[in-house]
Amino acid sequence: MQTQTIRTTISLPVDFHSQLRIRALREKKSFSDLIQDLLGLNVVTQDDFLSNSLDFFEKTRKSGKQINGVSYIRKMRDSR
Repeated sequence: MQTQTIRTTISLPVDFHSQLRIRALREKKSFSDLIQDLLGLNVVTQDDFLSNSLDFFEKTRKSGKQINGVSYIRKMRDSR
């Protein structure tokens, strides 16, 4: 599921814009993704959350380690 977005225009000082562009290039991200990361807007979707959880449980099952799954899911949910 993809989040809907809206294109908008903001004014930034030239130096600040240049710094952000360079940072985006260094981090191999789009300018938009960098801004969203800096604003804390890149949140994990429910599908990603579920997929990550299932991957974790599969790895844990293969390792033979015992965990409290309910506690783990609550901790991941509450950290978002």
